[in-house]
Amino acid sequence: MTEADPPPTVIEVKRHLDGREERFETELVYRARGALIVLYAMPQSPWGPVDSYGCYWADRTYVCYHMVRADDAPGAGREVVTRFDVARDIEITDGEVHFRDLLLDLVVEDGVPHWEDEDEVAEARDSGLLSAADAAYVVRARRTLEQGHRRIVRDIRWLLTRLGRLPG
Repeated sequence: MTEADPPPTVIEVKRHLDGREERFETELVYRARGALIVLYAMPQSPWGPVDSYGCYWADRTYVCYHMVRADDAPGAGREVVTRFDVARDIEITDGEVHFRDLLLDLVVEDGVPHWEDEDEVAEARDSGLLSAADAAYVVRARRTLEQGHRRIVRDIRWLLTRLGRLPG
């Protein structure tokens, strides 16, 4: 690949419980066995220009979006918000990453974590859209994230710094 070549792309395929799929074209940042980091540039967001690093692991109960100030924004590389989506069936292929979103999200802003969409999880469970097995999976993922979200973000930032994506 030369400097003129565009970076490789990865399509994120987010599958919803109701059968809908969302597809997002992203830039490949890092790939290892069972792990993937992609970049989705957001020139306009509630926080201004943001680089959203999507982090996926085939063996984990969540995906993570670590959002930082974009390179051309004041405070480049500073964390803006990190969101963890409880997910299952995470599959990483050469050009795509697929996962099933299980509704519950942990959002960490200014170091303060809070859960989003708990009401949607309860409604989906009550209506049968979320199976008993998936509901138990959500409980396990929640416990994992409550205990480990700070370490996960620290590890992501370490790797992004090592890759030259964040200032050292």
